[in-house]
Amino acid sequence: MGRQRSLLGLILVLLIAAVVIIVKIPTRLGLDLQGGSQLTLQVKTTQEVKEITERELEAVLKVIEGRVNGLGVSEPVVQTVGKDQILVQLPGVNDPQQAERVLGGTAQLDFRKQKSGTETQLQIEKQNLREKLETQAQLKKTPDQAAIAKNQAELKATNGAIADLFDKTELTGKNLKDAYPEPVGASQNWHVGLKFDPRGGELFAELTKSIAGTGRTLGIFLDNAPISADFAYTVDVQYAQTGITGGGAVIEGNFTAERASDIAVQLRGGALPVPVEVVENRTVGATLGRDSIERSIYASVGSLILVLLFLGIYYLLPGTIADLALVIYALLSWASFALLGVTMTLPGVAGFILSIGMAVDANVLIFERTREELRAGKSLYRSVEAGFYRAFSSILDGNVTVAIACVSLFWLGSGLVKGFALTLAIGVAISFFTAVTCTRTFLMVSISSPELRQPKFFIRNPSATAAEIESRTRKISVNRTRKRWWTVSTIAILGGLIAMGISWQQLGSPLRPSLEFIGGTRLQFELDCTQPQNCRPISLDAVRDVLSEQGIDKNSSVQILGNDQRAFSIRTKDLGVDQRTALTNALSTEVGTFDIKKTQIDTVGPTIGRQLLSSGLMALLVSFVGIVIYISLRYQIDFAIFAIVALLHNILITLGIFALLGLSPLQVEVDSLFVVALLTITGFSVNDTVVIYDRIRELMEINPDRSFSETVDDAVNQTLQRSLNIAFIVLLTLFALLLFGGDTLKYFALAQIIGFTTGIYTSIFIATTLLTWWRERTEKSAPIVPALVDGDTGDRASSDISGSSDEA
Repeated sequence: MGRQRSLLGLILVLLIAAVVIIVKIPTRLGLDLQGGSQLTLQVKTTQEVKEITERELEAVLKVIEGRVNGLGVSEPVVQTVGKDQILVQLPGVNDPQQAERVLGGTAQLDFRKQKSGTETQLQIEKQNLREKLETQAQLKKTPDQAAIAKNQAELKATNGAIADLFDKTELTGKNLKDAYPEPVGASQNWHVGLKFDPRGGELFAELTKSIAGTGRTLGIFLDNAPISADFAYTVDVQYAQTGITGGGAVIEGNFTAERASDIAVQLRGGALPVPVEVVENRTVGATLGRDSIERSIYASVGSLILVLLFLGIYYLLPGTIADLALVIYALLSWASFALLGVTMTLPGVAGFILSIGMAVDANVLIFERTREELRAGKSLYRSVEAGFYRAFSSILDGNVTVAIACVSLFWLGSGLVKGFALTLAIGVAISFFTAVTCTRTFLMVSISSPELRQPKFFIRNPSATAAEIESRTRKISVNRTRKRWWTVSTIAILGGLIAMGISWQQLGSPLRPSLEFIGGTRLQFELDCTQPQNCRPISLDAVRDVLSEQGIDKNSSVQILGNDQRAFSIRTKDLGVDQRTALTNALSTEVGTFDIKKTQIDTVGPTIGRQLLSSGLMALLVSFVGIVIYISLRYQIDFAIFAIVALLHNILITLGIFALLGLSPLQVEVDSLFVVALLTITGFSVNDTVVIYDRIRELMEINPDRSFSETVDDAVNQTLQRSLNIAFIVLLTLFALLLFGGDTLKYFALAQIIGFTTGIYTSIFIATTLLTWWRERTEKSAPIVPALVDGDTGDRASSDISGSSDEA
């Protein structure tokens, strides 16, 4: 019991820490949950800059960060994506046109000369600037939005006052070739070196000559604001006759290495004549975000309650203990998201909900193995121990295969896809801990109590033997009827391929692509019903007339939304900022006043679509390779090959059904979340197949002389109850997602339901029968890799446990 007490103490400490973290660190919400704008900026090359390297990208990133700060946005996200893109997330900004205008232009760096007689005023304003920047840095660590906005306004006024103290010159960023930090001898001080082009060298010499020894300064401005608190520099009197010549200069400020590097990056960013194009612009209204939060909460709570009820009713005391472990899992996961700074998006919430299924799967495996041991006549203590030991290899293999899919998603995906992969991966890791540590500890503590150490709390009808249970259980022979299942699968796959062919002919794609894959602009509006005269059904003809007047009616589609017909969406070609503004104004005039909080605008360039598709396919390929390698190491190569064949079977059926849905009146489109669904199906499908593989391996070790076909049939029957139970539990979570997750996640959940249902069918009737057919054909009888824990009927497993006892 000493070990159990220590583990209980650890679990209690983790729970307390989790609660403290949840209370102290608020969960970060993505734009689709709180509203705002997201822009993806493409950094372009020019004749002067042939290639965008990490150095150039860093400089442009610094400029964009400065512009975002100028917008006064709380908790913005500015980060590089790939080698030549920058992602900008602006929570609370619902005017994409403003954001696009501010962020989409080339940075303007220029060198200015201080006006005469402003020396005293400049010192005052420099002190104000430094104080405002320090206050800004402190306020950004707090949620006080009013104080942040007030400080931003004061900072803007100070920048304007400083700009009035300087005269512009001809010397601008286009004349600056390079800026770099350089150390000062062996000291800890650093300077910033500058290099100009020939014309810039001449202008710099003239500028420095005019202010040398006067006490006035040379000011460096970026986008009409001081580049930093250190923006103004004096020139020594020795340069009064000639100025600083040679096309180069050194800013001597006794900077730290970090500060000198920051200034150099800012200067390079302003110097780059690199155009930045907005290739994606998404806007989510705050009301849409709030609705998404409510639906996500309903889905999470609803699925969790249903799962808890099922476990407690079906698995009795172990199920109740699993419920407790599942609550611990939820708290630890939530705390991990907050501690790691995970930004929760709708796909992230979906990943968390789906990980609930994985959290339960390990417990189901353990409890089913424990029941088998009890029916075989083992004592309660030995049955519980053997149940954990025998289930461990299946739990490990299942978690690793899902983790491989998560790593592929996170490595090759972007944006929402990464958020989904991260939350699912965290959930899988924590579920592994709660199953093998929390559940085991609680079970061992419970059976130490005489009142709970009774088989009736673990299994219904404990007096029935394994032979009696087996005699009443109808067995299935998958290999005897395998041609029937192969025929069903062949018809389903061929039907899907025909549907994809028709879709290709009609749409130019095997599935109906969403905006993300083909590029364009989608606008969604809803009438503002606070004005009664404005709240009425929308005329489809009126919307189309406006599109025709704006010259964008060709290849555009309009859809009226909602039962009350007070909202509509438009999907059309890629529209610029001015075109979107003109269209919105025209629609508002002709159709009615729109609720800005429920307005949603997405603009995606075809480049984004190609990247999504290529990264999704690459992630799928990497998942396949990783799974094949892992299963080959744990079993044999033919096991791995047919696991992948079965997986392709699942994916093809899912693709076929969505091809039919795309051709139907529903016109269902596939987007990046559909790619996420396929990759999730990869992990879950292989997980179920691996459980059966693990039982085949175990039975082969017990009776190596038995025919492979009979061994496979027994393995399927022995794991069937587990497969059905876990399918029921995961489908509960998925249907909760389908019903409560909102329109964004509706077809994502449907793809998961289709893929997971076919995955159960495939693991039982396709993967096993193809493997048997191959083994019979090649007469392969080589032994496979043994499980992590030996055991035939549980005796060897339990005998290896120090201190195990029937009376424990």
